Amino acid sequence: DGAAGLVGSLQEVTIHEKQKESWQLRKGVSEIGEEVDYDEELYVAGNMVIWSKGSKSQALAVYKAFTVDSPVQQ
Repeated sequence: DGAAGLVGSLQEVTIHEKQKESWQLRKGVSEIGEEVDYDEELYVAGNMVIWSKGSKSQALAVYKAFTVDSPVQQ
């Protein structure tokens, strides 16, 4: 029976603590310190960091992304 197989599969599922996620958003700043028309996002989840940029007129694009050996603290 398909239902019995599904129940058996669900009994083997365990719930793990969700990895820590955080986002930081800020207005883009030019090299001379002026505020410019784009936003930056820094997303951190566990060992992964993604830095992206975007604006109302352009789609969000990943600027840099990397993974480190241990969970990111800050």
